[in-house]
This record gives sequence, C-alpha cells and structure tokens, in this order.
Amino acid sequence: PDGYLYLAGGGKRWDGVAIAERFTLAADSWEILSTVNDSNRAGASATFAAGRVYLAGGRNSSRTNESLMLDTSFCLSQMTADSPIAQPLDKIVYTVELHGDGAQDLNASIVAPIPSETTFGEFGINNVGAIFNSTNNRVEWSGLLPIDAPPQTFSYSVNLKDRNWNGGEIIASTATFESVAVNGQPGQVFTRTVQSPVFLPDFASSTLTADRNAAIQNETLNYLAHLESRTAAGGPIALRNPVPTGLEFIPGSLNYTTGSGKYDADQHTIFWFGSVHSGPQTYINFGHDYEWGDSKQQYSALADSFAVDYDWVDIANSGTKAVDGDERSLCDLPVGFAFPFYGEEKNTFCVNTNGFITFDSDGSADYANICPLPTNGFAQSLIAALWDDLYVENGVYYQTVGQAPNRSLVVQWVDALHYFGASLAYANFQIILYENGLIKVQFKDAGGELGIRSTTGISDDTGRRGATYACNAEDSLQDELAVLFVPPDGGVGSAATDVSYTLRVAADAPVNTQITNTMQITSSRNSFTRSVTTNINPLSLSTSAIELSNEQVNVGGRVEIRFLLRNTGLLTATNASLLHNVPSAMTYVADSVQCAVGDCRFQDAKILWRGPIAPGETVPVRYEAILSEPLHDRTLVTTTAQVDDGHGTISDLTYEFLARSSDLSASLVNLYLPFVEPGGIAGIEFYVHNSGAVATTATVSMTLPSALTYIADSLVCASGECTIQNGLLHWTGLVEPRSAVLIRLRVQTPADAAYGTQYLINATIEDGTRRDTLPWPLHLGIAHNRLFAIMMAPQAEQLIFLPIAGN
Repeated sequence: PDGYLYLAGGGKRWDGVAIAERFTLAADSWEILSTVNDSNRAGASATFAAGRVYLAGGRNSSRTNESLMLDTSFCLSQMTADSPIAQPLDKIVYTVELHGDGAQDLNASIVAPIPSETTFGEFGINNVGAIFNSTNNRVEWSGLLPIDAPPQTFSYSVNLKDRNWNGGEIIASTATFESVAVNGQPGQVFTRTVQSPVFLPDFASSTLTADRNAAIQNETLNYLAHLESRTAAGGPIALRNPVPTGLEFIPGSLNYTTGSGKYDADQHTIFWFGSVHSGPQTYINFGHDYEWGDSKQQYSALADSFAVDYDWVDIANSGTKAVDGDERSLCDLPVGFAFPFYGEEKNTFCVNTNGFITFDSDGSADYANICPLPTNGFAQSLIAALWDDLYVENGVYYQTVGQAPNRSLVVQWVDALHYFGASLAYANFQIILYENGLIKVQFKDAGGELGIRSTTGISDDTGRRGATYACNAEDSLQDELAVLFVPPDGGVGSAATDVSYTLRVAADAPVNTQITNTMQITSSRNSFTRSVTTNINPLSLSTSAIELSNEQVNVGGRVEIRFLLRNTGLLTATNASLLHNVPSAMTYVADSVQCAVGDCRFQDAKILWRGPIAPGETVPVRYEAILSEPLHDRTLVTTTAQVDDGHGTISDLTYEFLARSSDLSASLVNLYLPFVEPGGIAGIEFYVHNSGAVATTATVSMTLPSALTYIADSLVCASGECTIQNGLLHWTGLVEPRSAVLIRLRVQTPADAAYGTQYLINATIEDGTRRDTLPWPLHLGIAHNRLFAIMMAPQAEQLIFLPIAGN
C-alpha cells in the first residue's frame, strides 16, 4: 500500500518464525521490521486497512490479531479514560486524540455527550479549542486536521453524581468522530465508546504491623499501617491511632507519601487523612475469560501492560508431599479456602505428576497434553503449568500459606523430567492459587524442553472457555519465568499507601506486659480497626529444666541433680530464685551444692539459690544426693522445684527417676510331696530369686517341727553357706541381680503318724538390702497315696475303675 511489499507469518515448513520484513522496490532489498508477537503463525493471513497491516490466524489458532501501523489515518482517532474504573465521589478524565490523514487535509469534528449520572467538570489540556455545550450537555470540537500533522489532543473531566452507587454499574461515554476532505470528498463517521465500571473501595485488606513482637524499656517499635483496598478502587480514608499506655510517640517519626497527618500530644493520638488511588500498573480484566501477562512483559490480546513479578515460593521442605514418580495422581486435597474459578468456588483439587492440577473428581493423570486451550471436545477443569509426560523424581508438594483474606495455595513439582528424556535438565515449577482468584505459574527451572512439547494454560469443564500461554512452542518457557492469569472482572494492582511511625517503650513499663496498639480506619463505606500486640519487658524462666546424671538410681547410689535456669525473655531477671526440697528418700551429700552465678546453699533439707539471669543465658545449679531409703525396685521418685523470676511469676520444674533395688518377691519355696504316707519322705526346695537391679545378701531360715526328722546329708545349697542343727535351717549368701540360688533338703515323717496329721513348717526369706522378710509357711500332711488306672481309646468312652470298699 505504501510502495513496499510486507512479509510476516511465515515458517520453516509449519514451524512458525517471528521475523517480519518488507521489500523496497526502489532499492531491490529486504528490510527487517519489528518481530511478530506470536511466532507460531505459519500460514497466517494479512490485509491492509486504516493505515495498518493486520495479521490474523496461523498454525497456533491464536485468538490474538496483530497489526503494524504504516501511516496515519483519521480512523485512528480515539478517546480514552485516565483509569480503567470509576469511583464514587471521584472524576473521570477523558482524553481525545485526533489523527489526520496521510493523503489530504480534513475538516473534522467530535461530539461527546456527558454520560448520565455525571456532570461536566473542567477541561485539562485544550490547545485545540474544544468547548462544553451546556445546552446540549456535551463536549464539542471542530476544525482542520492538516495532512501528516501530529495528533491533536484535548482532555476534560466529568464528576460522578453524589448518590449510592453499586459496584459494577457502567458509566459509558460515546464520542462521534466525523471528517470531510477539504476538497469535498466524503470522509468517515465512526464512534468510540469508553466504558468505566464503578468499583467500590474495600479497605478490609489493610494491616497494622510492628517490626518486632517484643521489646524492653526505652527500646523503639516501628509501626507500619498498610492501607489497601481489595479492589482497584480507592478513595478518601482516615486513620486514628491512640498511643497505648506504656508507649511514647517519637516526634518526627510520622511518615507518609500522600495525605496529611499529625500527632496530637494532648490526646496522645496519631491522625492521618488522605485519598488513596490505584497506581499506573493497575489492570482490570473486562473480558469474558482469563487474560495473561508474564514477567517477560508479554501479554494476551486483551491484556494491557501490567507488572508480573517472579517470586519463587519454595515449599519443598515445608509442604505436604502428595505424589511422585510416573502417572500418579491424588485427589480431594484441600485448597485451604474457597477459590473462585469460572463462577464456582473450588475447595478441593487433584494433583498429578504430569504437570497440572484439576478440579474434576476423577483426577486423571493424562500425559497427552492438549492445546490450545480451550479445545472443542476437551472438557476438563484444569490449570496446567507444564503439562507433558513427566517423571517427578522428588515429589509434588502442596501448602496453603498466608492469612485470610490474602491466602494462597502453592503446588510445587520438584525435579521433573520428560519420561523419555532422562538426560535433560530437571524442571522445577509451581502453580499458585490466590484467594482473590488470580493464578500464577512460575518456573524456577524450565528444564530441558523449554515448552517444546508442553502446554501452559487453563480450561473450564465445558471446553468452551480457557486461556493458553504456551502450546508446544520451543523456547516459550524459560528459567525464572512467572505467568499470571487474571480472571474476568479481576485485576492486578490496588489502591494502597503506607503510613509509618515510631513509638518508644516507657522507662517505667511493667514486666511481662502485653500492649495492644489499635488503629481505627475509616473509609467512605465503613469503619474498622486493626491491632497488633507486643510483649513489653518479657521475662520468662519457664523453659528452665532439671537434668539428672542417671535416669535410674540404685539404693545407696549417688546421683547429680542439675538445675538449668534459662531466661528466654529480653529483660534481666535481677532477683531470680530457686527453691527445691531434697526428696525424703535421698540424703544430701555435704558441700556438694555449686553455682557459677548468685548464691546457693543447702539449708533445712532444701536447695536454695538466688541471683541474676541475663537474657538468653542459662545459669546452672547442681548438687549430689544419695538414695538412702531402701525403696521397692522400680519405684518412681518424683519431686519439684520452684523458680521465681523475681516479679511474682513462679515456674514449677519436675524431675523423676527410677529407684533400683533388690527384689526377692519372686522367690519360691516348694514342698515335694505335700502329702506322704506315715514314715514317708518329703523334699523342700528354696529358690531365692532376685529380680531387681541390685545384688543383696539374703538369709533363709526354717524351723522343722520336732516330729519331722532331717535326712542326713540331704542339705544342698548352690552358693553361700547353709547349716541345719537341731531342726533349725540357716542359709546366708549373695544373690546377684536377675539370678537365683537353689537350697534343697529332705525330711521324714514318723512311721506311726496318723492319717490326717498336718505338720506346719515355718520358713522365711530376708532381703538384707531392703531389710524386709518374706514369710513362707509350708504344710506337710499324712495321707493315703493311690494310683488310679486310666484306660483311653480313640473314639471310645474314657473309663476310670475305682476300688470298692465296704460291703
């Protein structure tokens, strides 16, 4: 159209290339132009209109069209608004840009009626002489647009009427542009419409924070009030912050970048008032589907420039591992909040090893990536980061982080490889779902494929809505890349500002006090408070502990008890003390109490200590004691100590140990046989069994009734010394832990003993360590002994034949 031949949208076979060129006929040469935004356009079509070459279609089946401006044209004239949104009690500034023609002079005009529910404000830039027609309530301009002249611009504002606006109302301004060639040739008539949805401010995301959660007297606390609207709308906002008792305002510390503020010394209160507006990077998606932008500053068709930051959130060590390996998936995982996705709230999700998450219940781990999204015939609600046939070596993790209403779900793939590409580099990537509906995909390491065989995008469960960032395109992914998907009516950026100030802890602030600083925030819609609590002069000895040199102490054994007095606060405990009652079962070892700091002593069966404990320091106090009371084996000895921080807070310390001793309770005395005929012989066996942990000297005593006769030389003892004289048995010996000593002898009953006679034999076992005695009475009886025959046969009755006595 301008004497050049333009070429774009070509490819090597069907692999698109980004180069665009034009051929100069006069010079018979090609000239490189700016590259095509979407390089995957092999087979695209082109046309020329209104001074531009338009490129559409191509292999990628992209929804985006591209254009290259070659010449100026009146139809390039436009009207824009200074903000993508409108706010109550605010104004909209419209800018009109008038373009001439590259071929002839034009007589042009514009008529722009003032939108309903607004009133005309004032002109801004107006070197062209535009006027406000109050009779017709519209802005008008008419004049000459010379050939090839630079664009002419003017601006004006309209004010929103003071009424109760609803979020989502649309303020539409339509301007009619008309031109006629100076030579009388017909011109052009067209309209341009700017729609500004009404957004209402919601400062519920505002926060109040302090730079530390604990401080001591005379230290400073830096507070930050972050005032932020959850929507792109801002507006007037005020804060009021009474300084809490125990804190003092530092003059000159109140800082802000907009509005005005002061500290009122009489009221001990900080005041600030200002108007908060969205920044220049604010973007609102007014389309009907998700739009995307990335950290490379590339954007989808409807999306304009907005900032996308790469900010890796590593959860490999803190998150929950879901799956790893190949073709693995797991469902019913919690999002952690209600995530809005295509008009539905999603509370659970499925994750798999093939690089995507889905909200479908079956949670398929399909590796056959489909693109572009949406695609007819594919109906799956999913978000794909790097959808491909992957093997994940070190797992897929998930974790919900943050606090409502600013929470986010992070899903992270750690060390992923293409299933048939073990030699390629690992890919590490993540999907982040934000509570406000935004979706971010981040690549720490794009791996070896760099997008050549993968899909990055989203799709709904109908297959009719979705968005594609990358579709089997080489070099579409790179290291440290972030891609942000913005939902319909969602946005990037917010109205926000910060107010900061510094308070000092008073010199007389009490110990262990919690001071809550509360700020009241008032906007045009509501009023609410934000608070932050700080521990003032924290002093804590609660982590103090008791250690013992032995967890088990033998009777008669010595043990060292150590008290570790720890101060985890920020203030020195100048007059701390320890009180400990030595357990009654123990005897203090003289002169054994020791301490490196303060004064310690033993007095009235107590360990006493008093002294200072600096912040972060541990003061040891120790003493030794002997377990002097012969407690039963495995008796649990428990005692406590009290640590006083000097300001009335007492912490109880507890320790316990097992007392170990000898234990002869498992010993046995058996009589063989307990019934004998007159003149019969019975055997007596003693098993002196020590089941305890301490050796003991035991004593066995037994007195035979005068009617019983000891069988000479029948007394045998496995160890120790045993004697029997005049019917008195005596044995003494050492019984080691977990061992037994056998003592055996035989006795004979009188030949003329009557049947039914019972002889009582008294025996005792004495534990020399515990000094207790176990009595063992034995009963030896005179009785008939009979053997009864038993006949047994398979599948027959068992019969016992008894003798018949009497007639």
